[in-house]
Amino acid sequence: MLPLILSLSLAAGIALIYDGLTRPQLASGTPRLAQLAEVWLRGAGVHGVRAGDFVLVSVGSGLAAGVIAQLWLGLPVVSVGVALFGATLPAALFRARQERRQVAIEAAVVEAVGQLRDAIRAGLSVEAGLAGLAQTGPALLRPEFAAVAREARYLGMARALDGLRHRVENPLLDTTMSILQLNDRLGGRQVSLVLDRLAQATRAQGRVRAEIRAAQTKQVLSARIVALIPLIVLLLLRTAAPGYAAFFGTTTGELWLAGCVASVAVGYRMMRRMARLPR
Repeated sequence: MLPLILSLSLAAGIALIYDGLTRPQLASGTPRLAQLAEVWLRGAGVHGVRAGDFVLVSVGSGLAAGVIAQLWLGLPVVSVGVALFGATLPAALFRARQERRQVAIEAAVVEAVGQLRDAIRAGLSVEAGLAGLAQTGPALLRPEFAAVAREARYLGMARALDGLRHRVENPLLDTTMSILQLNDRLGGRQVSLVLDRLAQATRAQGRVRAEIRAAQTKQVLSARIVALIPLIVLLLLRTAAPGYAAFFGTTTGELWLAGCVASVAVGYRMMRRMARLPR
């Protein structure tokens, strides 16, 4: 009975999540949760993927992991835990991709700020400097600067910079665009000096964040190893001494396993939260 209840609960939860993300709303348009999910996917560099499609992939991943675990171990509680882990695996992969992309964007923005500063010091305008970045700037941001150059001719510099901020969501880029927008509205001759100081401060901050990120990687690896040890021990026990593992097939054993799975999940989440790099 307990495996049936857990399986039905998992299926109901997945169905509710999918329904909430994909149900059309008559008054407010796209659901807010779906909008946030699509913004998050774009932040990872994934375009053209709807939130509903992402949920389907997550559900398929979880079901596949749960079925494999059930066929291998024959322990429903553990299989449900593995299914939940499998359902979160696509999100974890996209989150890691998003973090790598943000690091690359930050490095590209620092390089672009330096090039724009040099162009302004050489006598070019901000508009000409941005157009030059579309040709010689960092490869990751060249298409975005080309779009800024096009939009500036028809919409104005302020709206073009706003478009760049919305397409590439990055705190450093937001700061840079705010400086350029303020210069576009008020004018001034000190924009190159401000960009120079911004580039220097950002490089120093980048070095510190790189050191923190290296320590974070070690802590995340430790968390994953600690979380996998109970499953590895259970697999070895199930393979080497099936008689000792028979207890986990009873109702009491399943309750113990459920508590163990929950404690491992909470502990892993806490370790990941402690290792999270501040924005």
